[in-house]
Amino acid sequence: MATPHWLAALMAALMSVAAGSTDDLQRRALHKELTQVKHRILFESNRAGNWDIWIVNADGSGLRNLTNTTTIDEIHAHASPDGSRVVFIGDRVSIRRGKKRVRRATYLMNIDGTGRTKIADGVQNPCFKYDGSAVAVVRSSRVNPTTEYHTRDLLIYDVKMRQMRNLRRGFFKGIFALAWSPDGKWFLFAQEGMKRFGYQLLLTDAAGRHVYPSRTTAAARTSHPMARASPGTPATSILPSAVSTSRA
Repeated sequence: MATPHWLAALMAALMSVAAGSTDDLQRRALHKELTQVKHRILFESNRAGNWDIWIVNADGSGLRNLTNTTTIDEIHAHASPDGSRVVFIGDRVSIRRGKKRVRRATYLMNIDGTGRTKIADGVQNPCFKYDGSAVAVVRSSRVNPTTEYHTRDLLIYDVKMRQMRNLRRGFFKGIFALAWSPDGKWFLFAQEGMKRFGYQLLLTDAAGRHVYPSRTTAAARTSHPMARASPGTPATSILPSAVSTSRA
């Protein structure tokens, strides 16, 4: 005997309610678990009308705009390893003679948004040293300041002394996706401009004396193996096996 349509509809409704109750219980359990997480999330959003750096607790509470500017687009935020500071890019956009003009700079501030300091104009792709004492950046192109791979020079900014030094003037060109190893001894970056190696991931020691090529190309734009590694992990154990660390 066929099940009446009304009964089939009732059974489907009851099953839907039961599934909804299960989902609700799972959401509550997840929310309770996230309230115990001490870490917070940094992200960029234009919900206030232009791009700003925001922070929020893991459970979604405590949402706050850290930059809250109207004339500068703040993007690409990175927290220091101890979570006390934030380094980010700021783009000031203007229209000159009918053409859009962008002036890019890198800034440093406390995690609560106070103490905002400009590191330098015309630099981008910032990343912290493992102890937060320094920030590595690359110099932007004057022609295309917002293009990630139109870069030259790898520079190190001393946070305490507020001084910038060029790691190896005129050598590093077209590099981006910069990452500093957890032990502070290596830099990993993608490259699109150093003809000697072609487009791929490259590894250099922290003094910039030697560059070691990798044959990995497909993941160069998205991979940050150093950023995912735990402190103290040797660089040779987190890089593609094709990297030759014996080459001088």
